Amino acid sequence: MATWKTVRPLSILCFDIENLPGTYGPSDYTHPKVTAIAGQFVGDPPPRAWVLDRRNREQMTQCAISFAELWGEADRVMGHNIRRHDIKILGGLYTDLGLPLLPKKRMIDTYLDQPKMQGVSRSLENLADRWDCPIKKLHLSEYAWQMAYDGIPEYAEQMRARVTSDVQINLWLFEELLRRELLSVS
Repeated sequence: MATWKTVRPLSILCFDIENLPGTYGPSDYTHPKVTAIAGQFVGDPPPRAWVLDRRNREQMTQCAISFAELWGEADRVMGHNIRRHDIKILGGLYTDLGLPLLPKKRMIDTYLDQPKMQGVSRSLENLADRWDCPIKKLHLSEYAWQMAYDGIPEYAEQMRARVTSDVQINLWLFEELLRRELLSVS
């Protein structure tokens, strides 16, 4: 007699970060510093977001722990250019705070996992605009970024809105890439 097992759908966490240029390293390399993190599970709005106060290590640690808990609930993680950008910068944040690195997860990268196309930018903003995403990328002026990095509350909220809108755009893009058969997901 065969037994049937119910399998739940995969839990996919879409995430994004914002970062500022930090200290200089060799050859004028600038070490990036995380300033905001957002995440949302596919099919489960709204996004959660944390704006890090770079002057308050305790607050930064609590934000990192909260995001790690969200990460821990995911079977897979997804984002736009996360393999080359976000995950490495998050690794630096967790190491700097003396926290364990985020556990390795299978990743869906909506930038790197689509075919290379000549003459078409694969940027999040370009693809969302090209295919009429209903969510528009939120732009901040240089001044607004500076004020957000300095922790000015109204500008920090603008940065929070930016990182959460990027997550929402990426969730839309994920579905659109699947629909167009332009995403290699294994």
